[in-house]
Amino acid sequence: MNVYPIHQNLNTSFVDLGSLVKHLYSLQFIGRVHLELSAYEADIVFRPRNQVHAREYDHLAGRLQDGETALRNILGRAKEPNGRIHVFSEEVPPQTRKQLNRVFVDEAIVSGARKMAFGFCDTNASYGLADSDILDIASINRDREEFKELVLEILKNASAAFETQGLDFELLFYKACKVNSDRFPFLAPEASALEFKEGRLYVSENITAGQLADALSALLGHILLRLRQSRENSLLFDQTTYRMRTVLARRSRLLDRLALRRRFEELVDD
Repeated sequence: MNVYPIHQNLNTSFVDLGSLVKHLYSLQFIGRVHLELSAYEADIVFRPRNQVHAREYDHLAGRLQDGETALRNILGRAKEPNGRIHVFSEEVPPQTRKQLNRVFVDEAIVSGARKMAFGFCDTNASYGLADSDILDIASINRDREEFKELVLEILKNASAAFETQGLDFELLFYKACKVNSDRFPFLAPEASALEFKEGRLYVSENITAGQLADALSALLGHILLRLRQSRENSLLFDQTTYRMRTVLARRSRLLDRLALRRRFEELVDD
């Protein structure tokens, strides 16, 4: 089943997740809502015949929980400010896609965003967007393209390090995509949305810079963890992280502009 992102990086300060879940349920939506907070992440999965499944993972407590209790916890945690909500839909017939898309562009959202942007309301609208979210499209596209170049440079350097040891980085990258496809559906091979082959990187236009950063962080974290845990690959780990640190240092201005420097530096810290 194909999946595609409907919306990314909705801020919990301005989006009522409970209302969003009810609205999606009323539309018999099939897909997934992913919530991210500091040291916490969760999924609410909408299945056929109006079945809803919830799962949360509290990184600090090391707790993984499913079911109704998890759903209540998720809705409670979603009231915390500055979390991120991502919505992914499974492939639907063209005649119903327009209806699903209206969930995010209906008059309630537009009205709320307009009020927030021009200061006509003094409380957070349920579906309102902060004025900081009303960004220049050209700037977003430029940042995305520059970040893609950074990603390609990181992957090519990692691949070169693996080649010195006679290992296939692209195969390991492919396997890491499969492992992380539950969290990031666009990483599934059948989605053909993110691929690194023969030194070339393909990224679907539907994937934002923020979404690409999240996925890359997870993929590199998975690969480096495997190297770190293997004694025979300790030299390769050192070579790979050295190359990555060199790229990150050279692209530090871009990472600072996207507020991503610390996230990727943490991956290659000794």
